[in-house]
This record gives sequence, structure tokens and C-alpha cells, in this order.
Amino acid sequence: MTYLPSKKVNIGGITYIIYGLLHDHPLISLSKEFKNAINEELKGHNVICEDGFVDWISNSISFNELKHLNLNKFSFFNLIKTLKGYLYNKYIIKSHKTNFAKQVQRIKTIDDFLIIRKELLKSYSKEPEGMNFLLLENNNGTLDNSNGKLPLRVRRYLFEASESMRYAISSQLKELIIVVGCAHELPLEYLLSNPDIVKYHQSLHNI
Repeated sequence: MTYLPSKKVNIGGITYIIYGLLHDHPLISLSKEFKNAINEELKGHNVICEDGFVDWISNSISFNELKHLNLNKFSFFNLIKTLKGYLYNKYIIKSHKTNFAKQVQRIKTIDDFLIIRKELLKSYSKEPEGMNFLLLENNNGTLDNSNGKLPLRVRRYLFEASESMRYAISSQLKELIIVVGCAHELPLEYLLSNPDIVKYHQSLHNI
């Protein structure tokens, strides 16, 4: 799997390989051709992934974030409404030269995806600055000194890191592939490289 760019973290005798990809959203559906190409790339490997990938990565297991983070149907519906509004405003109304949704729907191959991925990565913050910004924005301190309720996005990152480590250790794996949305790639790389921060939040927030 040299084709897909990834982040690798080696810790505790386990190699975690993080792939930041795109998945379906309320306004965006990826092509079967792209999904099949990714499935072929990951075939035969141990894969854990966000809920949105498990249906088309055949050998994967899901984080089951909706269940574990208590995102009931009502709150998840509100989350989807917010996401639809965000995508519509940012990528459809405000963009006169490009239409992000249409670009994504035209992805057929991994090469097509890499072009969009390159542009997306320009908009992501380095870590831990990105997660700390979300915390400070809500007056919740910082990652290593939290003093309140965590924003949902940070809770998700922490849960994904925690569950990846738990699964790899309990299954006695030497290597685990983690498939998440592009925006999760850098936060997970940071958290897996700093497991003490994950343990700190596990004790505080029962993640």
C-alpha cells in the first residue's frame, strides 16, 4: 500500500497507519469506482474506521462512535443539519470557481482523490494547535489542561485514538490501519504519538 499517503505512528511495538480519506456526506456521494479502489488497496489488512467507511471497506470494523459517544438520533439529526448548512454555505454558495461537491462526485480513482486531498490539507491546522483552538474557543483550557466539557470534534478524536489502541492491544496486532476523514488524520497522528494525553482524558471524561 505505497499508493495512498498516510501517517505512521510506532508505539508499544504496534505500527498505526492512518489514512485520511473522504466519505459520503448528506450532499456528497462518492463513486462506486473510488470505493472499490480503496477497498482493493486495504484488502487483507486489519482496519478500524469511522462509521461512514465500514460499509465499503469489506474487512473493516467500525469505531461505533454514534453508540459510544451517545449521539442519539435527535442529536445526530441536528449534527447532520449543521453539516449540510456548513457544506452548502462554504462550498456551494460562496464558491464561484469550483464546486466541491461536484468535484468529489467526479472522483473515480485514487489519483483523482489525491488532487482534492492536496487542496484539503492546506486548510487543516498543525496539531495540537488545531485541537487546542477548539478547546480555547469554548473556554475549556487546552488538551493537556482541560477544565470543562470537550467539544464534540475533540471527543471524537480522543475516542478514535483510544479505541484504536484498545483494539490493537487486545487483538495482539503488530499493525493496525485506521481509516478516518481527512480532517481526523493530523489529530490522530498527534494523539497516538502522545498516549499520555489520551489516558489523561480517559480519566477525566470517561472516553
